[in-house]
Amino acid sequence: MRRFQPTYLFIFLTTMVTLLLGVTSVFSAGGTADRVQANTAASSIVSDDFDQCTLAATWTFEPGQPGDPAPAFNGTQMILTAPGGANHDIWSGGIHANRIVQPLEAGDFEVEVKFASEMDSRYQTRGIIVEDASDNALRFEIHHDGTNYRLFAASIIGGTATASHIVTINGGNPLMMRVGRAGDTWTHSYSFDGTTWESESFDMAFAGTRIGPFAGNSSSTPGDEPQHTAVFDYFYNTAAPGPGDSGAALHTLVANTSGSGTIVRDPDQETYGCNQVVT
Repeated sequence: MRRFQPTYLFIFLTTMVTLLLGVTSVFSAGGTADRVQANTAASSIVSDDFDQCTLAATWTFEPGQPGDPAPAFNGTQMILTAPGGANHDIWSGGIHANRIVQPLEAGDFEVEVKFASEMDSRYQTRGIIVEDASDNALRFEIHHDGTNYRLFAASIIGGTATASHIVTINGGNPLMMRVGRAGDTWTHSYSFDGTTWESESFDMAFAGTRIGPFAGNSSSTPGDEPQHTAVFDYFYNTAAPGPGDSGAALHTLVANTSGSGTIVRDPDQETYGCNQVVT
């Protein structure tokens, strides 16, 4: 009986996997797997579980600096990156954070975001921005001060930035944050379990026309800003939250051998996300 050398067996099995499955090494579900929950409550804010491979149509991406990367997706989360060595702050100099925003109507609302990444360098920041067309904004965030996490909020009105509160909190993951408006009262909250919330509030008459999550960085020394890659699990209108990750943008790879032999995949996972390469 003729024996195949290992090199030929590997080529044969690799070919069989490709022919039987018709798969490529890069998975991408495109926009057809969008899992966006339309809101039927008084607020028209749209919830998003970020379980797609592209940005849903309800959002607009606003880069903080020219050439900044667009949002990335892994099938269950969104990734916003603020590159190092450039300012991505929201302060008196303007709005320079990388962000996605959607329209915001007048009236009361509450939104919640879940972070799925850690911070380890001073003035890495992620949160929620409420802004208008004149570069006025309210920034609600949790940032790193070099040692601890801090809950921070500020207003930027007419080019003047004013801090509303700054509170040292514990770090941890997962970490959830809420922003709510009731009349002119704004409430900023955080939680590690989604049940127990700690809050700070302030009063300000500010309408805003857009809202969404952002990622940023800053430094007292220009050019020394740390890179920050922020991962977001979801953005919810708490009056009509999303249904949870659908798994529609995740892919299952089935490999069958014909005859004897072994197929090894790298990485070896049950499912694969957007644009993930598999050998």
